Amino acid sequence: MKKITIIMAVIAAMAFIGTTANAELNIGGDIKVLGFYGDNCADFNDNGYYYDSKQYYYNGDDQDDFMRVEAHIWFQSDLSENVTTKVSIEADRDFDYDTENIDDDAYYYSDQTDDLMIFLEEAWIQIAYLYDSNFSVKLGRQFIQLGDGFVIGDGNPYSEMFLFDLGEYEVDPFDAINVWYDGDDWVLNLIAAKTVETRTWDEDADLYVIYFSYTGVENYVWDLYALMENYETNSLLGYGEKDGEVYAIGARVWGNPVEGLTFKIEGLYEFGDIDFYSGDADLSAWAIEAGIKYEFDAEYNPYIGFTFVYMSGDGDSDDDIETYDPLFINRTYGEIFDPYTEWGNIFIFNLSGGFDVSEDVAVGAKGYYFLADEEEMWGNDEDLGWELDLYLDYQFSEETKAILSAGCFIPEDAVDDYFGEDDTAFYVRGGVEVEF
Repeated sequence: MKKITIIMAVIAAMAFIGTTANAELNIGGDIKVLGFYGDNCADFNDNGYYYDSKQYYYNGDDQDDFMRVEAHIWFQSDLSENVTTKVSIEADRDFDYDTENIDDDAYYYSDQTDDLMIFLEEAWIQIAYLYDSNFSVKLGRQFIQLGDGFVIGDGNPYSEMFLFDLGEYEVDPFDAINVWYDGDDWVLNLIAAKTVETRTWDEDADLYVIYFSYTGVENYVWDLYALMENYETNSLLGYGEKDGEVYAIGARVWGNPVEGLTFKIEGLYEFGDIDFYSGDADLSAWAIEAGIKYEFDAEYNPYIGFTFVYMSGDGDSDDDIETYDPLFINRTYGEIFDPYTEWGNIFIFNLSGGFDVSEDVAVGAKGYYFLADEEEMWGNDEDLGWELDLYLDYQFSEETKAILSAGCFIPEDAVDDYFGEDDTAFYVRGGVEVEF
């Protein structure tokens, strides 16, 4: 009840501002109702322990099925002197979600007892072209995507550990100050973000980014960037690390050389120093993403694409770290296997395609093959597995869309070595979304 009261107070305050201030207040939002069923999506084991979306541990069949509703409402106001503000609120809950009622086969559950999550999604102030200059600034809780999000795109890429947490993966905002200079054919971003703040445990993690993007060559974008993440922790951020500094430098090229054909190549190098309670370690890791897509000029708008991803791994026992950390990536490399791609140490081969069945219906498919870079991390085998995901979208009206997706992951020897099992995982997801 307290949460609802707070939200209603915010809504009332925004409405009051809209009626009293010399400003234009825009209000919008969306509602999504989603159903999900999955099997073996965590440990690829029909009879293993299972951590499901309701935070129970099960001893047995790791199936999960649920329905959930997610809603957003946002308020945006364009004020004088190029000032814009936005506040958005998200509410999320499972149907009839009550952790007080424990299933008979569950032997553990968390102390979470609230069945409704309401939180502030965005709250920012933007001042464009400060004092008639080319500088602009945005302060507060905001979504940030640099390039196409391979490095900076999700404020908390681990917020959904597995597909069955929410039935889908979502992108989270950053608490940041974003300053940019807009030149004629280039943009320079300077960003400072707080990614962790736990006062009781004296934990801090800060992110600093310089990102330069050049668009002076027609149909091409050239990006250069550097970043640093600095953190101090009591090991709650990872596995025994005390503090550290992680740096990365990278470059990206996107192009549209001929009609219908687009490509992207991005590479970066990570380095730094990580202090563990057991000693210090030097970080040196690499990552590459390259993709190409062709959209045919034909009826039904067919397309085909291919993406290659490499994230380095560590195959020796020395003190150096050579496994790539995906940082703030906003990608989903396979609906089921994606959480394990965030470990780094992987080659990903992705073939995709699709077409419009009609003006309102579109279908798509994505196939993946996963291969370990260093087999020692997976039990002395490199073949991880295959995944196929299918998608169907139906645009019922301008504001209403129905979605359906299904997929399966077939483990190979490396997954069998690591988990002790290689049972096929699969999922089905469907829902309706309305924007207003």
